[in-house]
Amino acid sequence: MTHRSKKPDDRLSELTIRLTLDAPAETLGLADGYQRFFDGGAKQKKHRGGAAESGFLLDCRAAGDACLCEIRAARDLREWEKIPPADYFRYTEALAAGYLLRLRQRLKTDLRPHITGVAVETPLTACLRRPEEAPPSLLRHARKLFPERQDMRVTAINESGSVPVLTLQKTDGFTAAWFRPGQYILLGPQNGTGTAEPFLLCASPALTREGKYEAAPLRQGGPDGADPVYTVGEELPVSAPLGDFYYDGLRDRRAVIGITDRYGIAAFLSMAASLRDGLEQFRLTVLYFSAEEVQPFAEEWESIRRECGRVRLIPLKGTVPETALDAAALRQWLPHEAYSVFLCGESSLCRAALRTLDVLKLPRGAVRVCAVDRLPEAAAARNDSPPGERI
Repeated sequence: MTHRSKKPDDRLSELTIRLTLDAPAETLGLADGYQRFFDGGAKQKKHRGGAAESGFLLDCRAAGDACLCEIRAARDLREWEKIPPADYFRYTEALAAGYLLRLRQRLKTDLRPHITGVAVETPLTACLRRPEEAPPSLLRHARKLFPERQDMRVTAINESGSVPVLTLQKTDGFTAAWFRPGQYILLGPQNGTGTAEPFLLCASPALTREGKYEAAPLRQGGPDGADPVYTVGEELPVSAPLGDFYYDGLRDRRAVIGITDRYGIAAFLSMAASLRDGLEQFRLTVLYFSAEEVQPFAEEWESIRRECGRVRLIPLKGTVPETALDAAALRQWLPHEAYSVFLCGESSLCRAALRTLDVLKLPRGAVRVCAVDRLPEAAAARNDSPPGERI
């Protein structure tokens, strides 16, 4: 009898979930090194390298007082070709939650309360790393989700407040790349300068189905100190949505406290609009310092607050602090349940808020920070991480 060597299944690819945990492995009941978990039973054994053909692998490594874990599982490529872009992030989060549940059942320990960072690499993001090895249909699908460039036209400019809000429309009539509320885009080059300007996305991701974004500038004044000038009808190259400042159900608590200034309020408007549209499932309380900050979006905020009981907008007395926030003023708005804090604004606000949160003894792992004046630097280094990877 002739035996044929078994060829690797070219329909399989690897899903990798990277977790940063706030405690050492032994404290959490985890063993260093690889463990393989098989489907259909609790059997496990040490393993060195490679993806599991059945079940999944867990790899744990010490990182000081923390722990870095990777969950690796083989997935069928065909499942990723069928996922609509609007469902991709929800789908990957549900997959990761499923593997964490299986770990909880096998190891009798719950890792979710200890997660401070999450990164997910799927077959779609992997094929963008190695396009020459990717099936053409999968690569096309990945590039729709994470395009290198989107050609868009300025169709409206709302200058009713101190911050202009641009409405952008895809010139080809197709949908725009889906985004997570809190992310930003780069517009440009424009005005012959060759410089791309960062803009915060400030509407619901549902608008992408119409091929549209609404975006507000992160900073006033371009590199030469002059305000960038845009006109209705102008066509611009636009990046895919960027940044890791958004709600992640694996990492963040259901109650979210947002602290912001006029530079960051647009990010929270996007989160609030997403909650109104049922695209996210957390509760959001936004603390801000003056009416001028919400003026460009006042009408939209009021509409969202009427329609969505998950959103609150709370004014704080005084101006944006340079040294510290009033801990007592913050404490009265903090929920009794576990919560996460999202800081978005200039670096001075973020530093002051972090000092106050230290006074309130909130773990740093429960805090997300977006210093908008540092985002151009982050954008310059954005190729260091694969598209869609969550950190």
